[in-house]
Amino acid sequence: MADGIELLTLPYEECRRRLEVLFVSRALTQPWTLCPMTTDAATAGEWLESWTDVLGLEGVVAKPMGAPYQRSRRSWIKIKRRDTGEAIVGAITGTLTHPPAPRPRTPRRHRPACARRPPRCARSRPARSPSIWPRPTRTPL
Repeated sequence: MADGIELLTLPYEECRRRLEVLFVSRALTQPWTLCPMTTDAATAGEWLESWTDVLGLEGVVAKPMGAPYQRSRRSWIKIKRRDTGEAIVGAITGTLTHPPAPRPRTPRRHRPACARRPPRCARSRPARSPSIWPRPTRTPL
């Protein structure tokens, strides 16, 4: 609230302008910090690459300039930095001088736990249809 006006109803652009004026007029310094802001996508991309190397910083936030703060809603977009890597992992069983013959392996498809089949005892078996062939019987030796 500033001068009796609730700032949460104002667009972000106006709230930010008032906050910048407050920092300049009061000469606020540490522990107060005004977070940097830009409307330039290239600058935001540079910040995402360079600033997220610091422990604890995950990314940047994108906000609509003309939208007010919306309580209990996620109207802002957080863009996180993702670092990925690729690796080929291999292993040899046996000794390095006499490893076993390589066996080709086919990668298995991963299925989530909810899609896996139930244990065999839990599955119902279809009823066997009558056979025209007699069932084999075991005879003692």
